[in-house]
Amino acid sequence: TNTSIPVELYNLFGATFSNTSIPSGLRLINASYVNLNFTQAINATATLGFDAVRFGRNGASIITSTEPRLNLSARIVFRQLTFNSAYSIVDLEDDGSFITCPADVCTNIGYSGGTFAFNVSHFTNFSTAESPDTCRTLTASTTLVGNANSSGTCFNIVGSDIVLDCAGYTINYSQSVVGFGVNVTLTTNPTVKNCVFVNGNSLGSQNGIEAANVTAGLFTNNTFRLDSAGAYGINVVSSSGTRIQDNIFDSNLFSGAGIYVVDLTSNISIRNNSITVSNGNPINVYSRNAPSISGVQTVDNRINSVSSIAIVYYANGNNSIINNTVTTNNGNGIYMYYTDGNVSGNVVNITQQGATAIVLSNSRHIVKDNVVSTRGATSYGLSLLAGSGQINN
Repeated sequence: TNTSIPVELYNLFGATFSNTSIPSGLRLINASYVNLNFTQAINATATLGFDAVRFGRNGASIITSTEPRLNLSARIVFRQLTFNSAYSIVDLEDDGSFITCPADVCTNIGYSGGTFAFNVSHFTNFSTAESPDTCRTLTASTTLVGNANSSGTCFNIVGSDIVLDCAGYTINYSQSVVGFGVNVTLTTNPTVKNCVFVNGNSLGSQNGIEAANVTAGLFTNNTFRLDSAGAYGINVVSSSGTRIQDNIFDSNLFSGAGIYVVDLTSNISIRNNSITVSNGNPINVYSRNAPSISGVQTVDNRINSVSSIAIVYYANGNNSIINNTVTTNNGNGIYMYYTDGNVSGNVVNITQQGATAIVLSNSRHIVKDNVVSTRGATSYGLSLLAGSGQINN
């Protein structure tokens, strides 16, 4: 019949309309999980069927090729969600592949008490997901769509092959208790990239990335802006095959380090990072209780240390420091202690008196093609405290 009043349909079950002009406000309702409120009038002068509408838990779709008159703007409300926060996702190609819903298609209204509402400009296959900027344990790869904030640790990565892509957004962690930006533990092939790390206070050891027992990790294109006593931008513990590359460190760490490698760790690549640290070491490779650390390659980095030794290796293994540019304002440039290896092609600039560009102690080295600049009569280019090796500068 002809009608001009709003209509509600519950659970649909093949309902049809004919010879009808349905005004804006038709509501299609699945009593448990979802309702859909059209915000445009529907032309039903010919028989209009709703078999093209599909509702489910956390899903609402209309097969618009079957019923193009339902390809209209609407508000979708999902209920009984268990997320901490939610955002809209869409399958634009109707092929089962969901992406973050573009701003010209979806406008998120809000999420509260397990109910999430958003407007859509037309219809296809819509769903919702846990907001990727919610701090939590990650069990699948995630790309942030906004900044993430946490009172303590923000993200935990515990599975293999998981990628956290912050897409340039900030992780602001440890705002009230000690924690990590990203805690990566007992994993293989994890990736953390494109993140900006900021710690909310200076309580203590608030590492940006904590990587313990990690195999083949990749930490790349991140920025660390930390201000904390004893914190590390990246802390690598008992791990192997991990790459730390193309990151920026600009931190005040009070006895911490930009990059800290410790304990039974092997084959770590530290490459092409820009590291400026006040009151801490930009790079510290340290073997606690005398386990061996080997295969650590520090290559092509730009390092500025305001008040401490720029690169410290105390590692009981064979490691390399190659082609780095190092400037220190109040400390030695490179210090290798109980560490064999190659120190080559570095440019080291010491800007204060009483410091040494390269210090080698109790180990065997190949030292060649380094360029050093020191200041004053009490500064030295190279100091050999013990050990033997080949020197060709």
